[in-house]
Amino acid sequence: MLIYCVTSSGRQTQEWPFPERTADTRLGELFLRLLPGWAYYLPALLYPVTAGLAGLGAAYAPALLQHLAAIPAIQALGPLGPLLVRLSSQQPWASLLCVLGSLLTAQLAFLATPLLDFVLGRDLRNPSEEEALLCAQDAIYRGILYAYTALHLGMLLALAHLLSTTAVVPLAFLGATASAGVAGGILFTTAHELVHGPSWVDRAAANALLVAVGYPHWSESHLAHHVKVATPEDPASARRGESLYSFIPRSIWGNLVDGYAAEARRLRKRGQPLLSSQNRMLWWVGGPLALAGAAFVAYGWKGLAFAVGQAVVSIVMLETVNYVEHYGLRRKKGADGRYERVGPQHSWSTSFMFTSAVAFRLQRHADHHMFGTRPYQLLRDLPEAPQLPFSYPVAMMLATVPPLFFSVMDPLLDAYTASREQPCAEQPETAPRLG
Repeated sequence: MLIYCVTSSGRQTQEWPFPERTADTRLGELFLRLLPGWAYYLPALLYPVTAGLAGLGAAYAPALLQHLAAIPAIQALGPLGPLLVRLSSQQPWASLLCVLGSLLTAQLAFLATPLLDFVLGRDLRNPSEEEALLCAQDAIYRGILYAYTALHLGMLLALAHLLSTTAVVPLAFLGATASAGVAGGILFTTAHELVHGPSWVDRAAANALLVAVGYPHWSESHLAHHVKVATPEDPASARRGESLYSFIPRSIWGNLVDGYAAEARRLRKRGQPLLSSQNRMLWWVGGPLALAGAAFVAYGWKGLAFAVGQAVVSIVMLETVNYVEHYGLRRKKGADGRYERVGPQHSWSTSFMFTSAVAFRLQRHADHHMFGTRPYQLLRDLPEAPQLPFSYPVAMMLATVPPLFFSVMDPLLDAYTASREQPCAEQPETAPRLG
């Protein structure tokens, strides 16, 4: 199998033979051939696009169905056309169509994506040195993140206007708001990559995304997570036996404390007072409040409800992923009181194809924690890390039913712990010691 790295010019500059298969299914290999290089990550843009379509479905699903029924090819199918007309013009079917249309993003995330992961299998590629050198310098990988940022923010503005100025069934309004929030899961993934970026443009884009979901302090608290990951002190590392519903409030509060404490330390170190323009805490509070106020002024209570609702769902998406990523994994504490170095054994990882594409390889989480500044396109699949037998969206759905989640994850945790205790000839590579 040959893999091509496609540069921003659209030219296939070089091909690299890989000694192993690039995917564990034929369809997965075909998917990689159809979307080589940076094109592999374009499916991420489906999420804000689908959220926008969900808003249109919430408002216009019956009218769209009537237009569909008027197509000659549909009319030629006999009773199908009249059936579609009746569904789109009679209650409760018309309202039900609006609700179903409003949930398009949830259907993409939790039905289509797991199905595509199952069909396409795992992405088994790891970048060679030559590929890493070339792709790390290709600005189009960064450009995809910026494109996602603009597309998502534009989608939020469009949906706020559409849902506030159009007569929408209340349940469909909630569905479209939830769809925007589900897309917010990828918003956080994009912001996550930009937070670790090297330039002020990256940080500005990350801050714009985080303000839109009322979580700007996460740009700082996430860096604290990298230091404290897989320790009892880390609010974003789930403990064994801890349910998702206990974890989410603990993580939200802990992230607030970590973010604001880090900013207070920064100000003290620089000798700057709390009441100064350099205090980012003021912007962390003022930015979301100003955005909510603008939504209310422009669109009234509907605009405010949409702005707050999509932010809440986005945060729940983030924290559910956090819950899965480090569930039950712990770093050992030495006699000197210091924790062992962060290694591949401290993050649940997997490489299912479609989720890796839409989430910028977030599932290769072990490698990200070992090398936090490594660009998403260069993250490696580490077989020595604890491996999930399913993709992150499946794990997220399991997490909503704690007894089911524990029955699946605890045996995986026990099996991995037992394998780690067996003597081995080689220790896995680890990152520099933190904390």
